[in-house]
Amino acid sequence: MELLKEGDFKKDPPLAKIRYRMIAFFIDIFVFWLVGMFMGMFFGTIHSDGMGYNLNGLPALALFLIGLFLWPISESLWGRP
Repeated sequence: MELLKEGDFKKDPPLAKIRYRMIAFFIDIFVFWLVGMFMGMFFGTIHSDGMGYNLNGLPALALFLIGLFLWPISESLWGRP
């Protein structure tokens, strides 16, 4: 049985292929859009042209914090450099 040496776990796995990273990005965008639409339906007001919702106050802050967690915070904690 071979013992592990110092530095055996320092090798990072390679980055995912660009197509998988792009697919993940579009899934993130879709999730953010879906959450925004649900929040708009429950907490927002419909625009005058009927396309989309307007969020103000705490619901807008909540959507901003969700977006902040979804990209910069989660990528810095669990993403790859």
